Amino acid sequence: PAAGWLLMRRRPAYAAAGALTRLTAALLAVTGGAHLGLALHAPSEPVTAGLFLANGVLFLALAYLSFSWRWWRLAAGLLLVPTIAAYLVYLGFGWEGPDQAGLAVKLVELCALGLVMVPARAGRGFRRGLRWTGATAALLLMTLLTSAVPWAASFRPAAASAEHGHGGNPVTVVEEYDRPATPADQAAAERLLADVRAAIAGYGDPRAAYAAGYRQVSGPGDPLAHWQNEALRPRDGHVDTHHPTGLVYGSTRHGPVLLGAFFQMSKIGERGPDLAGPLVLWHHHTNICIAPVPGLIAGLNSPFRGCPFLSVAISGPAMVHVWTVANPGGPFAHDLDPNFVRQLINS
Repeated sequence: PAAGWLLMRRRPAYAAAGALTRLTAALLAVTGGAHLGLALHAPSEPVTAGLFLANGVLFLALAYLSFSWRWWRLAAGLLLVPTIAAYLVYLGFGWEGPDQAGLAVKLVELCALGLVMVPARAGRGFRRGLRWTGATAALLLMTLLTSAVPWAASFRPAAASAEHGHGGNPVTVVEEYDRPATPADQAAAERLLADVRAAIAGYGDPRAAYAAGYRQVSGPGDPLAHWQNEALRPRDGHVDTHHPTGLVYGSTRHGPVLLGAFFQMSKIGERGPDLAGPLVLWHHHTNICIAPVPGLIAGLNSPFRGCPFLSVAISGPAMVHVWTVANPGGPFAHDLDPNFVRQLINS
């Protein structure tokens, strides 16, 4: 909307401008509008919101002036570089995470910076080559930093815990209980584990699971293969503990090993029933990548919140894992311990 408004306001000047100026102005308007939108979503952080607001106004002003002000390219460069650098500083200190919105805005800003840095007067001979070389090197450096810092930030211990994503965007959302566990909860948890152990005892061989209606939904090569039986999804908020929705196999050198089972609700946003109070917590993933054909889990979002080619990111329905192996995190942890998985694969 901001870009469209500016173009309407400067229609004659826009028509008379060159293609590079038009495209750069549009990119500046887009990032300006994005910063204004981000300012509205950060009311609890006045300093950050103020910076977003100032950036948004300045970018929109530069987009407006790009058709008439002689020094707009220099001003745009002087605004784009510290804006991108500030984002990297926020990532480096853990004040923000590389969420989709932030990375998309940085991509727009890098494109705008590249266009701004195209020499207006190419010159001749050595001077021409020097200008192009300097502009190219500077843009490559900014692109490298803008890629490397978010990637490095994803390995921060808090970010790598698989419980929380970046910038306050969780990738695994676990429900919370405001009461301690009771003896009744402990008894219910023990019954649940016993029921699941008995229910999946005959599925050590994946062929038996296939015969029972389970189908693999994770991609080939996944060290943790997920099998699922759609007919066994809980209905009407009721979980049949003797018929798990899915099974999880670990890929080892000696073949697949059954690690446990899971229950998954039928609809996204549907709350799972109370199974054992705070001892068995439902969770859902927000970073699942689904391949439209053949409809399998293609993996999880990368630290850049991107999915593999021809797959889309979705949030999954609420689910509960029941691990029947000695998972260090316990039988109802929402994931297997990474060290345990590595030892299993290499065993």
